[in-house]
Amino acid sequence: MIATNIDLLDKICYDRRNPEQGEEIMKKTDLKNINLFLFDMDGTVLDSEPLYHACWERAMDEMHLDLDRDAFFLDVSGMNIPTMRAHCLKTYGADFPFEEVRELRRMYLMQALKTAPPPLKPGVPQIFATLRKMGIRAALATSSSCEYATNLMKRHGIDGCFDAIIGGDCVKNGKPHPEIFLRAA
Repeated sequence: MIATNIDLLDKICYDRRNPEQGEEIMKKTDLKNINLFLFDMDGTVLDSEPLYHACWERAMDEMHLDLDRDAFFLDVSGMNIPTMRAHCLKTYGADFPFEEVRELRRMYLMQALKTAPPPLKPGVPQIFATLRKMGIRAALATSSSCEYATNLMKRHGIDGCFDAIIGGDCVKNGKPHPEIFLRAA
């Protein structure tokens, strides 16, 4: 069985004030049929959304795009590039300058990442340590490219915690299609 249940993960992973309690909760939780945890990267392993939103905002400001930013972020979060492109062109019209905005956002993101990667979410190292102790594998399934995700995991020293890292560039169908999760498993 593969654990993807967010409630279970939240219960097991951490109380932000006491991350070590996750191991105790895992011992008390029936995990005997679970042999793999699937993780998303952005917002689950990394606290990256604030940085991504700031880069999109800056790019949209530079392009003088007047659109509901909250709706945009809600709609495109977790999408791979082809899915995001199709969504933007459908939602904002064929003249939406997706490639230009995306390139500006990428440029601002790369500038920011030179300083430091997005921080790990609280409790992440403890989660991986506990999973390893229990012999439960972990895989990363992210809409980001595999190379980008692997580099960020290396910068945090947790790339070895994953048995597989599958990026949005490794699958034909973007999230929420199950292809990326099945590949990661």
